[in-house]
Amino acid sequence: VYPRPVPQFTATPIQIIPEDSILFVNTTIGSWASYHWDFADGGTSSLRDPGYHQYNVTGDYNVRLTVTSINGCSATYNDNIRVI
Repeated sequence: VYPRPVPQFTATPIQIIPEDSILFVNTTIGSWASYHWDFADGGTSSLRDPGYHQYNVTGDYNVRLTVTSINGCSATYNDNIRVI
């Protein structure tokens, strides 16, 4: 039995105005084979810590981080971002 990743991240701030940026920090414990960020606006990243992401259109965005182990086990964490 292989350990399954437990993805987590923080987003600061979680509410912005268009053309502002949010800092995304991966707080997943341990090292894993791959990371996939979906920022829900067409933007993605495969970095462990993608840093800042800019949103240009108002709306609610369901950001997802999928973490995959070297054995192919994956898990996803998501959180909502609001652009007002």
